[in-house]
Amino acid sequence: LEEALARLLEYELELKYQRALLGATEPAAKDALAAWEVAKMGDDGARLLSQRFVKEVLLDELIESVRVALATVDGALLAAEELDGKLHALRATIDAHVATAVERAAHFYATEIGEILAAKVEVAAPENLARDHIQKAPSGRFWATADRVVRSLFGTAADVPAEGSTLHKQVVAQPLVQLGQYPAFIEAVTAVVRTECVDASLKIQAAAIAVVEQLTADASLYVRMSPAGEQLEHVFVALYADVVGGEWRFIEALEIAFIRYLPAPAALKRLLTAAGAKVRLSSFEEHEKTVLERRRLDERITRVRDAAKGLIEALDVDETKPLDGAWLHALQKKRGLPTDDPILEYPRPPHQILKATAWIAAAHAGEPSAIAPYSEPMSMPESVSAYGSDN
Repeated sequence: LEEALARLLEYELELKYQRALLGATEPAAKDALAAWEVAKMGDDGARLLSQRFVKEVLLDELIESVRVALATVDGALLAAEELDGKLHALRATIDAHVATAVERAAHFYATEIGEILAAKVEVAAPENLARDHIQKAPSGRFWATADRVVRSLFGTAADVPAEGSTLHKQVVAQPLVQLGQYPAFIEAVTAVVRTECVDASLKIQAAAIAVVEQLTADASLYVRMSPAGEQLEHVFVALYADVVGGEWRFIEALEIAFIRYLPAPAALKRLLTAAGAKVRLSSFEEHEKTVLERRRLDERITRVRDAAKGLIEALDVDETKPLDGAWLHALQKKRGLPTDDPILEYPRPPHQILKATAWIAAAHAGEPSAIAPYSEPMSMPESVSAYGSDN
């Protein structure tokens, strides 16, 4: 009986584990968890995103493309009649590269934040985890593969059991929310960031245009043109370079046009914290597929509990050894199973009731040292405390 019942209880715990991975359902818990995730994104991700934009978009894409274009005229000896056409063609090429980068600036941050917030919460690292990649998400909380980001429930460095009741208990006890199941919530949060970035992109665009216009200016700040030949039939073109670093001044000015107006990490953090506190997850609908899956699991859990209860009732024939809540409680503790949601009512022994009464009185008196005398300690990851003890 014990073995059969233990297997049923372990299966119930496994179903609760699967249900827990779908995310919290209580409105207050959902709101608190979502606000924490969004604020944490600001704490850990704002600076990282700024660094990524500068590295990936500004330096690796825009500046490298501009260097290639500028190299076609730097040090060139052009026929005088070709000069104006060459410079305007150069300007048009760079204008196109700048326009692409400005468009990225308008949407890069909101898009990346949305992808990270929507990252699925999982217990173990994906099998195809890419080791050599530019980190796309805050270290310690996420795994990044070649095509997606996955949030670690316990932290990427946590020593988590591979399977079994110990893992299932930890997951059931760990509050979590799958923000990816609420696309409208993510859109509401990222819309605040997108608005800020669009405003910034307009300033970047104006500053960059002012720089690029100098390529065709009669008295350019960045291009030196010297007539050559007895009949001045040629023009020598060279780009002014910084005396100290040797960098083309045009490149430096273009970089400044971007970094001067890009959203600062501190500003992004403030926006995300405010959005997380204002936008309530409980106001948004969850994916219907998840709702149906949770309902299916609830039905299976109910059937398993009914089967376990029926098994106990059918075999409870010895009055001297009643299969009551106390017996079941002892069995659950013996098998390392949780006892917080018993199938049979478990009346606490008188000494525990007296202790509980004293604890309640102490709690009402405002004594911070009051600790529930019958709460069972469970080894939990440190990350649990980050969500707040109320959850």
